Amino acid sequence: MVNTLSLYKPLLQGLMKLAGVRPRAVEIEPGTVIHFWVPSETTTTNKPAVVFLHGFGCDGILTWQFQVLALAKKYAVYVPDLLFFGDSITDKTERSPAFQAECMAKSLRKLRVEKCTVVGLSYGGIVGFKMAEMFPNLVDSMVITCSVMALTESITCAGLQRIGFSSWAHYLIPETVEGVKKLLDVAFYKLPWIPDFVYRDILEALYFNHKKERHELLEALIVKDKDFTVPRFTQRIYILWGGDDIIFDKEEVRNLKDIAIYTSFLRAILGLAGVRPQSVEIEPGTVVHIWAPSETAKKTNNLKQAENKPSKPAVVFLHGFGFNGILSWQFQVLALAKEYSVYVPDFLFFGGSITDRTERSPAFQAECMAKCLRKLGVEKCTLVGLSYGGMVGFKMAEMFPDLVDSFVVSCSVMALTESISRASLERIGFPSWVRHLVPDTVEGVKKIVDVSTYKSLWMPHFLYKDVFETAYNINRKERVELLDALINTARRIHLLWGEEDEITSWEGTIALHREGRPWGSLGTPICLQQATQENSRLFAWKIKTKNRAKALYPSRSYCLSCLFSSRKVKSTTQMKEAPLTVMQMDPKPNSANHTRTLDPEQGRRKMGKSLAMYMSLLRVLLRLVGVRSQAVEIEPGTVVHFWAPAENPSKTKIHNQAKRKPAVVFLHGFGFNGISTWQFQMLALAKDYAIYVPDFVFFGGSITDKTERSPAFQAECMAKGLKKLGVEKCTLVGLSYGGMVGFKMAEMYPDLVDSMVVTCSVMALTESITRSALERIGFSSWAEVLIPETFEGVKKIAELCTYKSLAMPDFFYRDIFQDMFINHKKERVELLEALQVMDKDFYIPHYPQAQRIHLLWGEEDVLFTMEIARNLKERLLGGKATLHYVEKAGHVVPSERPCAYNRQLKKILASLYAN
Repeated sequence: MVNTLSLYKPLLQGLMKLAGVRPRAVEIEPGTVIHFWVPSETTTTNKPAVVFLHGFGCDGILTWQFQVLALAKKYAVYVPDLLFFGDSITDKTERSPAFQAECMAKSLRKLRVEKCTVVGLSYGGIVGFKMAEMFPNLVDSMVITCSVMALTESITCAGLQRIGFSSWAHYLIPETVEGVKKLLDVAFYKLPWIPDFVYRDILEALYFNHKKERHELLEALIVKDKDFTVPRFTQRIYILWGGDDIIFDKEEVRNLKDIAIYTSFLRAILGLAGVRPQSVEIEPGTVVHIWAPSETAKKTNNLKQAENKPSKPAVVFLHGFGFNGILSWQFQVLALAKEYSVYVPDFLFFGGSITDRTERSPAFQAECMAKCLRKLGVEKCTLVGLSYGGMVGFKMAEMFPDLVDSFVVSCSVMALTESISRASLERIGFPSWVRHLVPDTVEGVKKIVDVSTYKSLWMPHFLYKDVFETAYNINRKERVELLDALINTARRIHLLWGEEDEITSWEGTIALHREGRPWGSLGTPICLQQATQENSRLFAWKIKTKNRAKALYPSRSYCLSCLFSSRKVKSTTQMKEAPLTVMQMDPKPNSANHTRTLDPEQGRRKMGKSLAMYMSLLRVLLRLVGVRSQAVEIEPGTVVHFWAPAENPSKTKIHNQAKRKPAVVFLHGFGFNGISTWQFQMLALAKDYAIYVPDFVFFGGSITDKTERSPAFQAECMAKGLKKLGVEKCTLVGLSYGGMVGFKMAEMYPDLVDSMVVTCSVMALTESITRSALERIGFSSWAEVLIPETFEGVKKIAELCTYKSLAMPDFFYRDIFQDMFINHKKERVELLEALQVMDKDFYIPHYPQAQRIHLLWGEEDVLFTMEIARNLKERLLGGKATLHYVEKAGHVVPSERPCAYNRQLKKILASLYAN
């Protein structure tokens, strides 16, 4: 009987030729031949090259036939048969995925393919990962389908248990028709009925040949867990999975996604920020991987480096013992890359840095870092070192004083002495640093996170597993030697600390310097726990230490922004000792620290980690769209925190008044601060408008020592803040409480307020409005609603203020409660008391006709209903105000339906500035 597969193959080959692909044998070397399906015009095609790698079973063209027919018109499609599949063969004894990858790469080079996208299924995906690792210049990007980076013992054990086989060979190299049936039944979600003779033909055509060699391929495929390391991929990686795959299930998808996609995303963001990775060979056998400014790469290829000195001050970030450089300092790099030349190296045996030398001391690490920086043209820099990075930094400052101009130390010591080790290990409950910092299990990683952070963030087990495999399961022997070699190492130094650091305590810091003041609650990796706060400390050191530095350390106290300034902190007295300043981190910066000392309890705000991570990313995004955070001192004791355009309007006016954007000021409601309330509008409008988002006094970073609590005082502070920022005319957009303050600003400062967009607000919170609103929502007072005592109260606020409540986990509500509603409770109660007006005392102010007012409402708002909006429209400007609304939205419409709200707002702003 004729084999059905033998009949089908000629038909398939005819179709492929019609689609523009043809078979070709490529001899890699004598005895090794790879069979390919290639474009008919291989040498002349200008189409992007796509290489399809098949799984363990069918050959290439049978596996990818439908994709080839669909894509051959637009892409140059290459479909090889892996060795011992189809017509590919070798007489070599090598069977590893690396050898398969090498053969594929060599044959593609012979076919004149210089850059390609690899699409790999199952075994083909494993080979594809190896190709991407070994030939990064060839593999531009990858699409991985139902595969893993390596077939480790743990993945093997779990996969075989799911499908009910004792070995991969038993499953993938069937001996009988029943074996083929079982193979296909496992591989398909729903296998159609096929007659037995077809299964028999498949067995004969696909599984009879090269059985011995395929057994060897499978044996070479399995990797011990302890031997597997995650390669450093530079390519874009996309994961395309079968939703019901039981061989490599969804957990493997998550693992790949967490490792590959986050890394790819981070690399893309860092590329936009102007830094990129490169490898610098210090000497033969020693290579340091470093993230450096994009223009540096060009300089390294230029023999005249001296003519191309960096224009920005150089800042070098040194990571701790665990993560590599970019994972440790990602938030700082994104925040500082615009103003500084940022360099983030990986220490030897971390990330992509390696050496064949046997030296393991911090001095050798320091020497390698210094040589690397010299090769990149860095002549003078500021070091920022965390933990182990601080110790290496001290050694760099000692050995290379001409290179290290200044030093910021975070949670570190000059040397890991016996006494420090003994005390620290006793505090954290470990017998040795190796047991703590070189964990053997995922549970060990959890313990590191628990010890190193003030408040541990809940993460799923698979994420800890990913961290273990990527950060701790590599170069273990060498890292043990690094810890053994830690020895003693000193310049102008600033200490930036986490108060709750258990590894290197605050008392240890005082041993370095006798004066310091606790500012809050954080653990060791403060650059990750409170990224934006550490950044703001670095940016605003001069502001925050302006007065204190004169008293404590008068001769030379500065950090980052002031290190490179010609202006120094001066005093009539001169210090005899070398200058050393100490700062301790609090979970949330309070702008009042710029001008006065707060009550210690107010400094102990603990932002939840989930919210902190989100806010850190949000701040980075806002900086990318051109707005930045700053504190404006209205008068002594009163500071208003603003998000404002990165380039001040006053500066813009000086440089080019014609290109000045219209100013739009967003005023938030009673609860969240400005950035949390208006984040979506800021991102949407920053390109076309000069966006200003203040925090009201006693919200976010704004503070005052005055006793005044009225909306008029808030309006006065906002107006003065805007004037100091150079804003002469603006449109106000106010939500709820922000609308009331906005109405007061329009009344008091008509020359400043050109127009208003009011959302879900009233002119004043009168007795009658209060009574009806509280009756609708079932509360006895505004304070009961807006100043919750528990996170359950936050849930209730969310339920009342949205049309359709969004389901969020309790820990997120708890984080919101801790960050937004715990502080300034007494002052906020006073704000609410000052907000309410007797009906008989309320009057409608006279707004100039030129002051256009638009009302933009949530249709389902239960606090201030559409009826209130209609009444407000009739009473404003003689009924000339306009009313717009967003369907299926409640009180916080800008956050609940941001896209719909933004469309309406853009139309309104466009009409206001049409002329």
